[in-house]
Amino acid sequence: MSFTKRYAPFLKLAKLNVSLMLTDLPAKKCVIRERVLNWKHGSAFDAWVEMGARPLSPDDAAYLKRISVPKIYLREEDVPDGVLDINAVLEPLEVRLIEITL
Repeated sequence: MSFTKRYAPFLKLAKLNVSLMLTDLPAKKCVIRERVLNWKHGSAFDAWVEMGARPLSPDDAAYLKRISVPKIYLREEDVPDGVLDINAVLEPLEVRLIEITL
């Protein structure tokens, strides 16, 4: 591991398949909002490394603050027979919040 290669200890990590079945839901449709933080979305560290891993000017720091937000996915799903299957594939070291609005 080095100062800019922080993922070296995690190179053997694999993607994680997550599956969740929700039952007895009252709705026929729902809105699913997913907020994703990983090395591609929301990581100020990874963006800084892409910028050259150099000392930051105030403008550079402000830029990193602006882009360091989760990626948001939004979709509508049918809820047949009150059952909703949620499936996600998480990248190594990813955090994902899934919000379901009935």
